[in-house]
Amino acid sequence: MAYIKRDAELDRRHFQAHATIIADDIWAVNENGARAYLQLAVKADSYQSLSVSIPGDDNYLHVTSPPLSGLNLVLYEMGLIGEKELTPDVLHEDQLIGTLHGRQYVRVFFPLVNILVFLLLILHTGMFIIYLFINRKFLEQEVLERTRNLKESERRFHDLVDLLPEMVLETDLRGGIVYHNKAACDRLHLTFPPLAVDHFFDFIVDEDRQQAEQHFHASLHNEGSDLQEFTAKDRENKTFPILVRSAPITRDRVVTGARIIVIDITDRHRLEEQLRRDEKMKAIGLMAGGVAHDLNNILSGIISYPELMLLDLDKNHKLRRPLKAIRKAGLDASEVVSDLLAVARESRPAGRSSTPMSSSAST
Repeated sequence: MAYIKRDAELDRRHFQAHATIIADDIWAVNENGARAYLQLAVKADSYQSLSVSIPGDDNYLHVTSPPLSGLNLVLYEMGLIGEKELTPDVLHEDQLIGTLHGRQYVRVFFPLVNILVFLLLILHTGMFIIYLFINRKFLEQEVLERTRNLKESERRFHDLVDLLPEMVLETDLRGGIVYHNKAACDRLHLTFPPLAVDHFFDFIVDEDRQQAEQHFHASLHNEGSDLQEFTAKDRENKTFPILVRSAPITRDRVVTGARIIVIDITDRHRLEEQLRRDEKMKAIGLMAGGVAHDLNNILSGIISYPELMLLDLDKNHKLRRPLKAIRKAGLDASEVVSDLLAVARESRPAGRSSTPMSSSAST
């Protein structure tokens, strides 16, 4: 009975290990990966059948072994090979995602069993060990394949992150930089691998540092994860504006640091400043156009009426000289109006007429 209980406990633990191994594939809905592993488990551990049920689908996966034959069939018919059911839960991060059902062959031996059966048992055990040794290669190949896939996924992740134009950082709970991508290395002049003395807050100007620390600690508690604008500086103390967004890094439900995305918005500020200058020029142009229009109406009389009066005066009349001076001053003012009209035309968007109606200054 002690042997049977111990063997049953070992089978239960081994079966639970199978449920733990396929948990990631079930969570990722990787049916092929889970099926391949269960097929190997059926061969390696003498299961009659293995099946997985998930919420909403009681027959998500089902794998069976070939029917018993030869000596195993004889022992099964004699009752020396029985069956038992095992049903451990499939958990992913302590969350129930399914149940693994299995029927396992159980070999029950009694003290008074026939010597022949005992010798057959020894022979069967030897063959079973050889069988496990052969299948071990398949399991090792599966482990190697998964290890290679994991390394490939890590390499792909690093390549994609390095291609991002934004700066990506990972820090510990104190803000010490433990990882950075290529954009952060180039913009902040960091080293690879990161130095233990590099802190994220060292790259924030003193005026914004306290606010940056508050935003960082709030993000560790899933608070204040919106984009925040700060002024950063590199190792050469060159300042530039940035947008920062951070989120906590958790391992086994414990916060171990923060993942930070930093966006350099220098070009954005430059464009905003250019837009403000363009708006000012547009306003100046509108004002210049209005002023030029009003001045043209005033100057048309200042220039035209002295010209008409000169036509009626004698050549030696004493008013001719003052009238000519008035006319010349009006012509000089018309040149200023022309300059204002030129400014108004240049400040207007293309395709729109902005020239105010004016009188001819030379009439």
